[in-house]
Amino acid sequence: MKDRGTLVSISDQHKMGDAVFGVYRTHEEFVQAALQAKHPIDFACSFPELLVKNIAKVLNDGPKLVNARRKLEVLKVKKLAVQLESEEQKLHQQLNPEMAKLLEGKRLLLWKELMLRTGYDDPTLFDEMLSGFKLVGQAKVSPQFPRGFSSMQQSPEELRRKSLWMRKANLAKCKSSGRKELDKLVWQQTLEECDAGWMHGPYDERQISDMVGSNDWLATRRFPLEQKDKTRLIDDALASGLNSAYGTSNKLTLFDIDTLVAMVLQAARAMQQKSGTITTSVYVSVSALWSQPLQLVGRTLDLQSAYKQVGPCMTDLWNRIIMVYDPENDCAKYFVSSALMFGSTAAVYAFNRITRSLWHMLSRLLSQWMTVYYDDFPMVEPSETAESTVSRTSYLLHSYGVRENNNVHAVA
Repeated sequence: MKDRGTLVSISDQHKMGDAVFGVYRTHEEFVQAALQAKHPIDFACSFPELLVKNIAKVLNDGPKLVNARRKLEVLKVKKLAVQLESEEQKLHQQLNPEMAKLLEGKRLLLWKELMLRTGYDDPTLFDEMLSGFKLVGQAKVSPQFPRGFSSMQQSPEELRRKSLWMRKANLAKCKSSGRKELDKLVWQQTLEECDAGWMHGPYDERQISDMVGSNDWLATRRFPLEQKDKTRLIDDALASGLNSAYGTSNKLTLFDIDTLVAMVLQAARAMQQKSGTITTSVYVSVSALWSQPLQLVGRTLDLQSAYKQVGPCMTDLWNRIIMVYDPENDCAKYFVSSALMFGSTAAVYAFNRITRSLWHMLSRLLSQWMTVYYDDFPMVEPSETAESTVSRTSYLLHSYGVRENNNVHAVA
């Protein structure tokens, strides 16, 4: 018989199958079992093996060697960027003019080369970045996320056939919010996006039809979502039907707060353990050069205007039109979006593939204790290397041409 409190099965000679019994533990047996029980975070909140290796590498090396290695990696990237500069210029000249304007300043070949050097496996990502990500159709498979097939509710061709009538239905909803100052804010922010190169307009229906070459084009209505500290503009790709013609091929498994906590917990255990194996394949021997007690600090880097740094497929003009209420003329106006829409399912999947690649490169090159969640990069670091790490992380992001917000959030 097995230990008390576990499931026990015996064979019944008269019937096929097993009979299962539960046997109560004594009070002493219950306490002993409880002492051996694991907390759910120990087995349910896993995080990438790369982060485990980074924890061990940083603790083993000590502050001076960590800073020296990271400085060397930054110098290598700087040198590589200079070597690729002429090819970068040629590549940008070959891009669709609208895409070239959106991706101006981005070192695309540097990004591609560092993905190869760090072993990031997403074969179609670079080409999709150049041509733009399709807002409709079945998404490309990325090896970086688990398979998760979700079929389209309708084909892009079917959606386009219905687009005129769907546009008219959305047009009926494109009206004043009832608050003049809010209507003006939405309109003004939309015009500012035009100035930034993220869209162009305003146009009327006839002008859009002339550009598309037919009346069969979709319009996604924009509306304001008021939050605590700002008003966010949402492009309602659900109501417009855009999302119904997009199918996913992966399940997005993101590094959420549980991943971050599990990483910090692993680092704390390694620091307390001093030496030994922290996983079956990773050994830690904490350098004596770290000050005692070793303090950890945290910080979050936040990408600026995240979706607006990436473009949709520029040849699919018919599905990247945004409808906005014009408070000055009390009517709907239309804009052509040159950047991903905040509200499109395709935008969510495309952007997370890109930020996962950035996380991978930064983690590989700088051995950082970092996760990523959409456009946020939470970082944890020993206090002795924290400031230099933040500056080098920012430098590498700027080297790729990725913009970040200046209001970095830091906590001890």
